Amino acid sequence: MRRLLCWRVALTALGLLLAAGLIGGWLLLRSEAAARIVARKLEEQFGTPVQFDRLSVGVTGSSVSGLRVYERGADPTGDPFLAVGTADVDVSAIGVARGAGPSLVRLQDAHVL
Repeated sequence: MRRLLCWRVALTALGLLLAAGLIGGWLLLRSEAAARIVARKLEEQFGTPVQFDRLSVGVTGSSVSGLRVYERGADPTGDPFLAVGTADVDVSAIGVARGAGPSLVRLQDAHVL
């Protein structure tokens, strides 16, 4: 009886830790910190300042909406030279959490201004 109680307590504690880790990871990937990581990696990829409106992190890839790419050395408060409706990047949720950069960026609804 005592052994069964120990197993129940151990499994309950393990389940709570797993749930806390999943909730914490979910909150991290929806946070401003994740958006800054992705913005920094896109800036490294493009070599220019970038801004975007929304980040959506998925299991196999991520996407940003309202991407604006500015000229090198230009003020990000000015007009961008490239406006993109959606940019899909091949960085998964785990990659964003690790700070991995994209190797492929797919632009949709792109306009050179």
